[in-house]
Amino acid sequence: MKTLKYLFFPLILAYACQPSIRTEELSVSCMGIGYLYDADTVNRYLQLKDENAIKLERSYLKEARAYSDKDYLRSNRAYKRAIALHPSKENYLEFAAALEKQKNERELLRLYRFLCEPNVIESESDDLGFLFGPPDLNIYISWVVHELNNGTGDRYSPVYVADILNLNQTEVKEKLLSDPRLMTERKGMDVRNFLFNIMTEEERNEYLTSTDFFKLFLESIPGLSDSFATDPEAITDFDYGNDPDDEMEGMLNLEHDFSTLLPTTWKNYYDFNLKQVYLMGLPENVAVIYALDSSRIGATPETRHITYYLAIFNEENGKVQSAHPIAWQSGEELVTCRLNGRWLYRNHYRRNWKNPYQKNVSGNVLLNTELLKSDSFLMDEFWLSEPPAVSSGKDG
Repeated sequence: MKTLKYLFFPLILAYACQPSIRTEELSVSCMGIGYLYDADTVNRYLQLKDENAIKLERSYLKEARAYSDKDYLRSNRAYKRAIALHPSKENYLEFAAALEKQKNERELLRLYRFLCEPNVIESESDDLGFLFGPPDLNIYISWVVHELNNGTGDRYSPVYVADILNLNQTEVKEKLLSDPRLMTERKGMDVRNFLFNIMTEEERNEYLTSTDFFKLFLESIPGLSDSFATDPEAITDFDYGNDPDDEMEGMLNLEHDFSTLLPTTWKNYYDFNLKQVYLMGLPENVAVIYALDSSRIGATPETRHITYYLAIFNEENGKVQSAHPIAWQSGEELVTCRLNGRWLYRNHYRRNWKNPYQKNVSGNVLLNTELLKSDSFLMDEFWLSEPPAVSSGKDG
């Protein structure tokens, strides 16, 4: 432990020629400032109950308050020294209030994680591992706000804590969305995914079949146009960013659940790409172009099996009206497309391999691609109103 000297401010005596200064040396225990957010270190330090440390803490709090609007760096140092001497919940929250004025997102995230995560290893209390007891709703919302503001923050812990605290999802949603400190887009996927994860299973199932979820599906699609094209080079352009990491952390991701709306899917939710909303001028319907990859893991671009689909949905209820493959690469087949309004133009190619093509067999070499034929046709109402396709894409 550190030994600190407690220096009182000069005491001016009446009629004295010189100020009188009294210095008192106190032996106090003190944490290192680098351990302010280490729950077990703080927990062990609190067992010491050093009254002298509390006395000295008051002088640092006075300094911190005096400089909070003048010199925030000095104020922050004083707050940290006060907390190092007396790490109380009140001191942390007072420091948090000062950091809010500074908009110090990084420090606020560390502080609220410390207050809200149940991470005390050695505790004799029944507080579920919370050092200062379970956080109230206001403290919890502050934590979530700063997790979302930081963007790369922890995605799972707030959901876990909401569950063990048995928080009301409606109250959390109302307070979060009305909090003026929330800087991220309130309708963005980070906020939506958090709110989705704190729902009950029954609430989630209901939401995934709602028109709101279908509207979110359409809003998430990056493109909106009355034309679309893919050529032999671009047909394998596929974003594999939709990986299962969130599920591995215990998080559910709404973007993965978009696969439940697709009429034709493959094995994994992350093997699809939503390409664009396609404008066809269909009354009461909306068209979506998406791609599926049914390749083996580690397939090279030329050996991938990718199919593009045009799916027609009822715009009001999200029900599928039809779904048809419009382009694909699979083994010896390659079909590219160009859509313009209600017209579909396609080129059909044969892909020649060094050895007879076999799916899921590596080491083969693509020699060349030759154009076989081109065709075009008008996608009339009959074609658009057929029942949904039930195949799982071109498999080669």
